[in-house]
Amino acid sequence: MFPASFAPMIAKMVLPKIMDHFMKVFKLEKVLKYVEQPNELDVEMENVNKKCTDIGIKLNAMEEVLKGLGEDSHPIQPFDDRITKLEEFEQQVRRKKAFKRKDG
Repeated sequence: MFPASFAPMIAKMVLPKIMDHFMKVFKLEKVLKYVEQPNELDVEMENVNKKCTDIGIKLNAMEEVLKGLGEDSHPIQPFDDRITKLEEFEQQVRRKKAFKRKDG
């Protein structure tokens, strides 16, 4: 047959043709294209990641604004004083004292 020294040379000539044949028969070109190149799902996933990042940045900004609003707002006051004043006014209205002039 062939000497052993010819085996690598024969493999170099035959293997590319065998690989090309397998690529055509099993449609491996499409599989490689699907695996190596970005497809519509990859593009959509990138868009979703960008949107999530943008929403996260906006959320952090809104939290900072809310913290600032909390610091700027009026202090919490109890309603007890207001309720007692309203109750007193209600009693005055019922007694019709609220409608009397204070001058005389």
